[in-house]
Amino acid sequence: QRVIDRRILSSDNREDTVQDVLHPEFKNASFVGDGSSNVGQLQISYDAVSLKNFYSWTSTRSSLQDYDIMVKYRLPPQFLRWADSLHVTYKSSSADSADNALEVQVYDTAGALVTLSGSAVNLANTSWITTHLEFTGNPTWTPGQDITIRFRVSAKNNAEIDLGALSLDYRKLNTR
Repeated sequence: QRVIDRRILSSDNREDTVQDVLHPEFKNASFVGDGSSNVGQLQISYDAVSLKNFYSWTSTRSSLQDYDIMVKYRLPPQFLRWADSLHVTYKSSSADSADNALEVQVYDTAGALVTLSGSAVNLANTSWITTHLEFTGNPTWTPGQDITIRFRVSAKNNAEIDLGALSLDYRKLNTR
């Protein structure tokens, strides 16, 4: 039998909370069109007022065009559990999600889609805002393996959706 929680081998069972903040250009990101309605421009930009790096997606087409930003995130070997799940910062040029929107999906370490509580679809807001998403159900979180976070950005008629920082909060075993 393999020992996963090493605290049983030691009297030290201290845990630390880690907040890992990823800023665009996300490490281990790839960009994927799903094969239809993917006409637009994705770029990295900087907001000098709020001091944020962000991805910006826009399209001149009259129908909604989307693109996926796929982020692989490796859970550290000392990972125990999520402390506060994830936070995603975004803004859009229109408050109407029919013009521009962000959708967030998370896949666990087994590759299964995770049920999220909180607003994860049709996100649109004309100033920078952060949405808080929690993992529900029984996802698999294996330390040392990757989860996948999919951000689907969509826009039409010169509208714009901007994706800022991603924050992942988790508990890990203190190995000091």
